[in-house]
Amino acid sequence: MDDFDDLEFDDDDSLAIIKMQDESGEDKDFIIIDSKVYKNNNYLLVIEADAADEDESDAYILKELKEVDGDSYYTVLEDGHEFNEVSILFDNDDYEIEL
Repeated sequence: MDDFDDLEFDDDDSLAIIKMQDESGEDKDFIIIDSKVYKNNNYLLVIEADAADEDESDAYILKELKEVDGDSYYTVLEDGHEFNEVSILFDNDDYEIEL
C-alpha cells in the first residue's frame, strides 16, 4: 500500500478514515488511531477498518511525504531504523503495540 486519497470523517463515530490502494489496486479503508510529529515529519498509526472490532489487529505506521509541487501523500514506513524510532512514540496506555 503506497498512498491514500483524502481524509474522510465517519459522521457516526467521528473517526478519521483514509482510503489506500493495495498492490493489486484494490481500495481499503483504514482508521487513524493516532498521529505524531517527529523530526519535522508527520506520521499516522492506522488499522484496517474491517479489523476495528477485533481484540488484536495489524497496525501500520504511515509517513507523510511531499511532492515537488507541495502536495502531500503518505506511504507505509518501511525503514527499520526509522520504524523503530517512530513506533516508540506511539506506545501509550490507550493501546499496546507489539513489534
